[in-house]
Amino acid sequence: MEWLLRVRDILADFFLGLSLRDFQGKRIAFYEELAKSFESREQFKTFLFEEMRIAKDPATSDSSRYKALSQMYKALSWGETYRMSDIIGRVMPASDRLMLTALDFTRNKSDTLRMLAESLRQQGLVIDIIRKAIIPPMIQIPGIAAFCYVMSTISLPIMVKMAPPEVWTPFNQAVRSFCEAVEAHGVMIALGAVATVMIYSWWLPRWTGFIRAAFEQLPRGAGLMLMPICPFILPLSIYRDFKVSLLLSSLAVLLQSGMTLTEALKALLPNSTPWLRWHLTRVLVSLQVNPTEYIQAFSLGLIGPKLLARLSSSIRHNPQFDKLIIKLGTSENAQIREEIAEVAKLLNLIILLILGGLIMFLYLGQFSISNDLADALGRQGQGRGR
Repeated sequence: MEWLLRVRDILADFFLGLSLRDFQGKRIAFYEELAKSFESREQFKTFLFEEMRIAKDPATSDSSRYKALSQMYKALSWGETYRMSDIIGRVMPASDRLMLTALDFTRNKSDTLRMLAESLRQQGLVIDIIRKAIIPPMIQIPGIAAFCYVMSTISLPIMVKMAPPEVWTPFNQAVRSFCEAVEAHGVMIALGAVATVMIYSWWLPRWTGFIRAAFEQLPRGAGLMLMPICPFILPLSIYRDFKVSLLLSSLAVLLQSGMTLTEALKALLPNSTPWLRWHLTRVLVSLQVNPTEYIQAFSLGLIGPKLLARLSSSIRHNPQFDKLIIKLGTSENAQIREEIAEVAKLLNLIILLILGGLIMFLYLGQFSISNDLADALGRQGQGRGR
């Protein structure tokens, strides 16, 4: 019976997630509306009730918004929790929950919500850049696969039957072996690639430990060079920088509310992913041993080399580390996202070069095999004529 209940809960969460997708896509507007509500001193429960009424009205109907609002209203009315991060976070993507934690500790909730909305806009720009870097090359893969399939199943078998042994030079044989592998195992290769991407996406926020930290600290140039043989390395540093930009925004809000750095880091732990929790715990342990060695604490892997160098330079002129974090989390946070965008463009170039090289390999292979076959058949014809 227990497994049936577990399956029921999993299915319920899955369908709830589907029903909330439209609302989550418009959540920036929700945060800004809630910010205006706090500014006008409207009760949170009243705001939820009135917005539910609007979302249910046939003239302004929005089923996804109504579902999200009713989930929040139910949690607040039933006294399940009074933490705003828990109430709002239950209907928002996990990535928002880190910054929503600040709502529980700051008096100026409207500014916090606007900062979250602006942070989401900036993240959206970075995500669009990453998508533009990855999706177009991925669209080329079915075309390459179709070309391999045609070569493997139509043109190559004919050439194999007609070609004498001297046609199969090392290069021609390499093309033949590649195409035959695609013909024999193409479906399994495609399914394996999809499964790998899904597992990697699930594993990204959960993998912790010193091996991952070492990979994350590799220079981006090394990650780009290793892309053809170790494609999983570069996304680790991109993921780290992307999450650190959100972390800095959250820390900035908490520090502005009057919390110490240690208190702010501890407040973020409950809503952190296993990966971020591991890093934050290391920072907290380091600060406990050396309370004033901030650079040493943040140099354990959470912050990338470029940002760490900037912190190390800035702290000489401004020893108040809290103010540096606030500055990075507000006015200078866009620089981190610009760096991510630069890496995404380089990633796009690397993927295009790899796919372009594969296409060239196949085209040249087809031309080479056809040309060598024609030469061999021509020599055979001349030999018979004599």
